[in-house]
Amino acid sequence: MPASLEPSATSVCRLCKVATARIHFTSNLREIDVSCETCGRFRVEIPGYDMNLDELTGAQRLELIGKIKAKRASGDDSPLITNDDLKSILGRG
Repeated sequence: MPASLEPSATSVCRLCKVATARIHFTSNLREIDVSCETCGRFRVEIPGYDMNLDELTGAQRLELIGKIKAKRASGDDSPLITNDDLKSILGRG
């Protein structure tokens, strides 16, 4: 589990777009740790959280949420979504 540093914030999750998420920068400052009521806990490489997540379609969001849940089911408490993952889903990879 990554160590979290301040600052943190609470806002609408940029992945599911419906639930409240708590967002923290992680100790390596290249990832954001997200804890969402709908998506669960996951990490995203910066700038993916702001830029690439906003570009996903509804179907792409569901695909990514499914991948996060699958990783969590296989034992990863806080799966990392890389910029390469997002580019692949967006058809840029």
